Amino acid sequence: MARRQRTVAKRSLVGNPEETLWSMSLVNAMNWRKKFTQESLWNEIDAIYMHQYGDNIPHFNLVFMLAQTLIPNMVFQAPGIINTPNRPGMVQWASLWDSVDNWWVDHAEIKDIAQEAVLDAYLHNISTAFIGYDFDNKVEQDMREVAGAVDRTRATNAAWVDLIPSHRVLYATGTRKLRNCPWVAKFVSTPTKVLTGRNLSNVKASPVPADIMVHEQALWEFRDKSKYTCFWQIHDAETKKWCWLSTNGKFIMGWEDDPYQIDGLPCETLILNKNPLSIWGTSDPTYIMSQHLEGDDVRWQALKQRRLGVSKFLYDSNCLDEEDVLRLTTSNAPGAIPVNLEGDKSMKDSVMELTGVANYTHLYEAAKNILNDAQLITGTGPNQMGTFAPGRRSATEANIVEGVSTSRVGNRRAEVGAFIEGLVNKNNKLCAQNWTQPVVQQVLGYNGALYWVEADPKGLEEAGFGVTTQVNVESLAPVSRERRKQEAAELLGMLSTMTEAGVNPMPVLKQFLSQFEWIDVRQVLPQMEGQIPMDTFIQEQQAMIAQGGVGPQAQQNIQGVQSLIQRLPSEAQNTGENNESE
Repeated sequence: MARRQRTVAKRSLVGNPEETLWSMSLVNAMNWRKKFTQESLWNEIDAIYMHQYGDNIPHFNLVFMLAQTLIPNMVFQAPGIINTPNRPGMVQWASLWDSVDNWWVDHAEIKDIAQEAVLDAYLHNISTAFIGYDFDNKVEQDMREVAGAVDRTRATNAAWVDLIPSHRVLYATGTRKLRNCPWVAKFVSTPTKVLTGRNLSNVKASPVPADIMVHEQALWEFRDKSKYTCFWQIHDAETKKWCWLSTNGKFIMGWEDDPYQIDGLPCETLILNKNPLSIWGTSDPTYIMSQHLEGDDVRWQALKQRRLGVSKFLYDSNCLDEEDVLRLTTSNAPGAIPVNLEGDKSMKDSVMELTGVANYTHLYEAAKNILNDAQLITGTGPNQMGTFAPGRRSATEANIVEGVSTSRVGNRRAEVGAFIEGLVNKNNKLCAQNWTQPVVQQVLGYNGALYWVEADPKGLEEAGFGVTTQVNVESLAPVSRERRKQEAAELLGMLSTMTEAGVNPMPVLKQFLSQFEWIDVRQVLPQMEGQIPMDTFIQEQQAMIAQGGVGPQAQQNIQGVQSLIQRLPSEAQNTGENNESE
């Protein structure tokens, strides 16, 4: 055995030192992840969320219960993207990028990705999305589907986003924040035949690491592992290069310039519970696991108490047989059942009733206390879960509770907004750098009208670094249609007054347009016919402001939208009684 170990050690010494170094770095990063996460609980937490239990006893599924409260409150509708200029001459370009970004958010299905990211971050505390790009210098037209791609979000000359499971991602040891992470790696498993024929080396079947396999038993049960090449795709932030390192410890692709590192590492993270020592941390289900297990026990004890409380009796089998007992205990039992008493036996000596004592109301109180503990930990009270809080509360008390809960959920919603912003920014810079054909988009003018504008690639590239992209976080919040309608009417009324004084309504109008998913308000605004170059559009807009004609036109257009908003149907009125006391 010792001889075999010396042989292996000798082979590692004569191998590629860089391959050995990076293989060790990956192992260290995996141990770093285990140190700051309860990774051993991830499979159990996932199974609980999917309600996969191996028994038929009742369960107090806190993990699923709170997930169904948290996720809808963090990502409710499509995120609205707003670009603002960060240097002179970028106002109209910012509006152009608004159109590009909101198209991409819909095309890349960012809403669905954000929802999946929130679920992943809830279960494991961190979710990582990698951004990629399908390059094709031969394309002459706009976006088109990538040949052979199953994912409909894949398009030539467009960015795409993949959400990578937490157990397939590694960050450099010591990483606390993504912005100063030296390198990141993701695990990739690809059919070997897909890689064959490319300009790659060491392309052959390679094993799935044990630390990956423990989380993917179900996946590989239906795959032939001998036909897959497994490797780590490593992105180095210090050199802006990337490589593919096989799980055999050999480079499949050596270090090359990383085409995705145009704005830092090509990934974004969503973290719900910050850890001061590591990018990894403790997830919500881990914090409430003791309450979850205690709730399971309370439900089980309540079940046993109810069963013990069922009325039972003993009987003399010489007096009654099984058929008589069945007739006695069914709903259609006859009025009289004959019995055979021997000797001087009395009926009261032949039948004894056993009435169990069922006192399990305290268990229900215990379940409420357990739920309350979990709600305190996660910041989701009864009202946020869609039920009325018990007892009567004054309007002031209700507003205080709602305000505190909103601030806690709002803080996490802001993290989702930052997560989406990072993806959109990376998409903008990738597109600005790689687009070679003119882009035609609808752009909002100073007068509140929409223009079809054509922008050349050079201008796009310059403008891509001249605007700041933000997500309208309120567009992620669950707001009633009636409230949205009321806010829209008030906002548009204010805009009409602003335009009389010659104030530019565009920033506020853009914010307004970004809040609506249930109606495409943009289609209500006047649509200018024809297509004009971006330079001509900018000149016309500046001339319009100089002549002072933008105010009346904007006011007229905005009043038209305001009239429509007033006529929009409201939600069905809630007929339930108000639980608040004045």
